[in-house]
Amino acid sequence: MTTSTAASYLRPLLRLLNQRGHDGAALFARHGIDAQLLAQPDARLPVAVTRDLMAEAERLTGETALGLALVRHVEYSTFGSLGLVLAAGGSMRGVLERISRYHALVSDSVALRIVEEGDALVLHIDERSQPAPHPQSILFLLATVVGLGRLRLGGTGSPDRVQLKGVDAACLADARRFFRCEVQSGAHWRIELPLRAGNVMLDGSDPEMAALLEQTLRSRLDAGGSAQKLSLKLALWLEEKLPDGEPALAQAAQAFALSERSLQRRLAEEDLTWSRLLDSTRRALAERHLHTPGMSLTQLAFLLGFSDVSSFSRAFRKWFGEPASRLRGR
Repeated sequence: MTTSTAASYLRPLLRLLNQRGHDGAALFARHGIDAQLLAQPDARLPVAVTRDLMAEAERLTGETALGLALVRHVEYSTFGSLGLVLAAGGSMRGVLERISRYHALVSDSVALRIVEEGDALVLHIDERSQPAPHPQSILFLLATVVGLGRLRLGGTGSPDRVQLKGVDAACLADARRFFRCEVQSGAHWRIELPLRAGNVMLDGSDPEMAALLEQTLRSRLDAGGSAQKLSLKLALWLEEKLPDGEPALAQAAQAFALSERSLQRRLAEEDLTWSRLLDSTRRALAERHLHTPGMSLTQLAFLLGFSDVSSFSRAFRKWFGEPASRLRGR
């Protein structure tokens, strides 16, 4: 599988190189990249090329944790249209789920998963390509997520634990200073946040704008076709079906030409179950539409496929820790 990364993702690297007195455009050119591509929102580059570029930049700058240094040069536009939705904010969990769902628009070389593990909300990053992205590229992504949380949560968005893959001791030491928590080397990339932190709303959030912009992302991602994860396809399918009532697993299996057992197995490969996917899809929809003008809580309950408002209210309190009426008033 040939994987690619949005050219805009390399803008921070070009800025850092130029700031350090290097000719960034010349370095990019040596790897066959016209630096002007970075300004084109739909331009993409093969991951094999970006990996080699990142490796040379790491050697040239002498940065032991280049991915962390790049965070100082990041802008929302680095992530294209996904960046606009991130800027619109929402709850920390909602933002993480949005990153997970739409990250393929930035790069399809990794897959992001959000799962609950005990009292932790965990972001996993799984490599999907060979060659895999350069470790500093994935570190840059992790650091950007944490940096966004700190910026929009008044400096309180640090994780509890971080695991990095394929980095040396010097990079780990730098990462401990940046993340301000336990950082270990391991077989996976992951960030653990307190579960309660998922419900905290980012400062300056505009849920209505986020909901509008998300429709643009959905349209763009729909064009991805077979490259999408099954869980994402199912989530989009659920969003369409929920207003008619809660769909059964058998309906989903039939819609995707799979047996129920095969569908469950495919979800298990993504550390999901049908019930967890249904619950997370409803939760994302609730956050997206909670502030829609003119939508009553009764209408929202039925939009999410609940048979009555009381069932919706119980689910909402479980998701966000307070009644929908209170959260809506903020």
